[in-house]
Amino acid sequence: MYNDRNRYYELARENDFGIETVTFAASFILNDERLYQEELAKHISELSHDYPVKSMHGPFKDISIHSPDRLIAEVSKARIEQAVTTAIQLDSEIIILHTGINTLIRNTNYLAHSINVQSEIYRELLDRNPSLRIYIENMWEADPRPFIEMYDRVASDRFGICLDTGHANIFSEIPVHEWIAELGERIRYFHLNDNHGEYDSESALGDGTIDWHRVFRAINSRSLQDRIAVLEVGSIENIIKSISVMERMPGAL
Repeated sequence: MYNDRNRYYELARENDFGIETVTFAASFILNDERLYQEELAKHISELSHDYPVKSMHGPFKDISIHSPDRLIAEVSKARIEQAVTTAIQLDSEIIILHTGINTLIRNTNYLAHSINVQSEIYRELLDRNPSLRIYIENMWEADPRPFIEMYDRVASDRFGICLDTGHANIFSEIPVHEWIAELGERIRYFHLNDNHGEYDSESALGDGTIDWHRVFRAINSRSLQDRIAVLEVGSIENIIKSISVMERMPGAL
């Protein structure tokens, strides 16, 4: 949503939708202080409308707050702190973050260390920012178990999981509806998009291989119809197409 944001804002206002801002996940903006301040001022003005939900996606490229290398961890934490400050300035009550866990590392100590460190950092961020909610999004993870453990460790009603259906379809052999069944109430937020299981095309619902009938049945069976859902599908046209698909699904969000 870097360009032509007004079309998205207009669609949101017309339909009483919320807004998820992704601008401040972009490295080229974070690397340029002048551009960052310009975009921040624009977004504060643009988001002054009383949208029902305002959320922000935090930075994720090369972020590794759990790195055993102290300098890498410190830089990563500084970016997350900056993101939290930005979210508060934008009056965004939700920030979406990724774990950054390298799933190619099979060492169980690495995974346990990553979950422990991240859980401590998220608890501390929530303690210092009582108006903020942090939702962690799946990316490369092959199954829900790390999210279940992290959720249980943080143990806050302002912490939860953002399930990205497209990422689960690419990086996991577990079908999306089974992710929903296993995570259950831990899911607080959805990124809904489709693909063919090869790369993150962020296609409209129905333009890939995800079984949306089973997805929405799982959402209903776990009583998750009240969760926030973002159509992360790349264009206004794909949003409208996805809404049309959802309208044909019994009990869709």
